[in-house]
Amino acid sequence: MYPLPKTIRVATAVICGLVLAAAVLGAVASIALMPRPAWTLFGFQVVTIVAAGLGIVMGFGTFRQGPGLALACIAGTILVAAVLGYISVQPPEIAGHRLRPWLVGYVAASAVLGLLGAWCVLSRDPRSLPTLVKGLVLGLPVLMAGAVVLMPAARGLARSLMGGGVVGTIIVSVAAFVILGAFLCASADLIIRSFEYGRHENT
Repeated sequence: MYPLPKTIRVATAVICGLVLAAAVLGAVASIALMPRPAWTLFGFQVVTIVAAGLGIVMGFGTFRQGPGLALACIAGTILVAAVLGYISVQPPEIAGHRLRPWLVGYVAASAVLGLLGAWCVLSRDPRSLPTLVKGLVLGLPVLMAGAVVLMPAARGLARSLMGGGVVGTIIVSVAAFVILGAFLCASADLIIRSFEYGRHENT
């Protein structure tokens, strides 16, 4: 069993403490400051309070088994609750105050907790980080292709490069699908393997 480093425990406790305070204020505001109580938002704030509370307890060293997985679960819970709570209020505001900064704060906290959880696992074996970097590099072409699909200007450039012919477009599309699929599989395999290197019983 790998002990959770003190710096990560302190960071977890501080971040979860801030999240807990924000969630308590959000829960109160969702009832007291709305023309009609936003029970859905209130429920997601309660979920966030529970997750943040577990993070604080973990930060004090109470739970010592599976710190990486625990942080990943806490981060995911905060993220999902924040997004669903945000979209449950239309328009997304309370007493004239927009909820976007609140959402951004939760997402940032979730991202940091997730990175801390990943570091708990990746720091155990010297092979993990190089393998992770290789996996991320191989995933870049897939992300770039996704950007081309989502950006209208990039789609227009891609069409012009393919010449506009139906047969040529089909050939290029199939080839791109096969090549990008291979990059995606290789990337996923290396990323998963980088975490498997740090897998030990009860960790």
